[in-house]
Amino acid sequence: MTVEIASVANRQFIGAGEIPARLVSIGKRDAKRRHAWLSDVFEAVDIQEYGSTIAANSVLFDANSEFLILGGHDGRRMSALYREFEPLLRNRVVVAIVTGSTPQTRAAMLRAGFDEVLDIGKVHPLEGIARFRAIWRQRCVRTNAEREQYERADMLSKVCDASVLTGRERRLIECLLDRPGWCVSFQRLQRIAGIDEDPISVMNLRVSMSKLRRKLVVGSRIEALPNEGYVLVTD
Repeated sequence: MTVEIASVANRQFIGAGEIPARLVSIGKRDAKRRHAWLSDVFEAVDIQEYGSTIAANSVLFDANSEFLILGGHDGRRMSALYREFEPLLRNRVVVAIVTGSTPQTRAAMLRAGFDEVLDIGKVHPLEGIARFRAIWRQRCVRTNAEREQYERADMLSKVCDASVLTGRERRLIECLLDRPGWCVSFQRLQRIAGIDEDPISVMNLRVSMSKLRRKLVVGSRIEALPNEGYVLVTD
């Protein structure tokens, strides 16, 4: 079920669609209290009850939700559940909200794999909002970085065999791949090739580019523009 909430006390809640969160409620104890706390955090949240069968729970945890909130009272049981379903949870944000916890219990849950553990008796909803948003921002930054890394590796594989490149050659081709079809200045490429050292000389750059050209696949080439720089051209 999806619960729509319009809290009077707190109008700063996380808007619908801002974070695709789902609550998996484990056990009846303090469930109403946890739901009330979440009502001051989220404008709308999908709430699901933890079932009694492995098959049902596998479907529940395998559902398309990148941000899972596990709500319960028994920290040990929640940690055991995380370990049991870890293959389904490892690529998601998983936050626990608990009641009556101790520092030792929360530390054990973090060690079990939870991204964050919040005791709603100790964390105000406003702090909960800030924490959820911070965790989601970190997730988005990490996801974008992974996507960019994958896309760069895919682009690189289309112009050469990365396994035969030296470190300098890889830096140079990746710099050219950032702007395929556009000229990259000699000065920039000299700095990229030199990494943390002083920029390499123009002559050394020419030698490196000559070696790099021989490693490109058919249909890709590096052209020199006099007094300007180099450009990567692909067919």
